[in-house]
Amino acid sequence: MSTLLAYEAQIQRDAASLMLVLCMVLASAVLSASYVVFIVREQDNNSKHLQLVSGAPPTAYWAANYLWDLTSFSISAAGIIALIASYRLPQYSGSRLAAVAGLLWGFGPAGLSLTYLLHYCFRVSDQVLSAHRGPGNGPKALLTACCATKLYTAQHISKDVPLAYKRWAETQQP
Repeated sequence: MSTLLAYEAQIQRDAASLMLVLCMVLASAVLSASYVVFIVREQDNNSKHLQLVSGAPPTAYWAANYLWDLTSFSISAAGIIALIASYRLPQYSGSRLAAVAGLLWGFGPAGLSLTYLLHYCFRVSDQVLSAHRGPGNGPKALLTACCATKLYTAQHISKDVPLAYKRWAETQQP
């Protein structure tokens, strides 16, 4: 019986780790999408055009925005890593925490670049995050997380439960 409880506890820890990863990915995506609001607002009220007409080179405009947004993303990513480290989860300790940090800081430049490329799709800054959130994205994300958790749990149960039950049954025989 204790082996079955140990497997169940392991499955719960794995499911919690999976949920942490899903929430971290979703938070990083929303964070990188939020930086486009400022660029769309500048384009909407023509302040970007004014800067370019005044003689600011386009490369300086984009480099300044990119560096500022990357710095802001790095501060947020450091907060996420500090939060994960403060919980001292065994799944995210040592080299694994360093790998998560590397992936998160790798996602920053990639997400910001994609966000900058897609900013032309929006003309009003209020539409940017509402298009990202959308009426169906929240339930879709929740459904995806639930299905992934169920599949992961079912995969472990199918391997571990027969063995645990066999051991338990052997201990119950007189």
